[in-house]
Amino acid sequence: MLRSARVKPVKHQAASRWRRIAWSMLVALAALSLLLVLVALFATYGPDPAIIVGPRTTVVTEPLAADGLPDYEAAWLAMSGPA
Repeated sequence: MLRSARVKPVKHQAASRWRRIAWSMLVALAALSLLLVLVALFATYGPDPAIIVGPRTTVVTEPLAADGLPDYEAAWLAMSGPA
């Protein structure tokens, strides 16, 4: 005689659901961390902004180089003080 098989409720389904949620949160946290690292690397090593040289931004009038343009290296050394 064959008995009909009863399907017992599975108790581990709730735990499995929480594992999926925890795994999803872990993946989301890892993706966010990777995004933050990539943004930090881009900000550190990415392209530099354009240098604007003009009368309102450049105030080096001396020392002048041989071609009449400001000698920026000498001016930088003069502003940084004695070594």
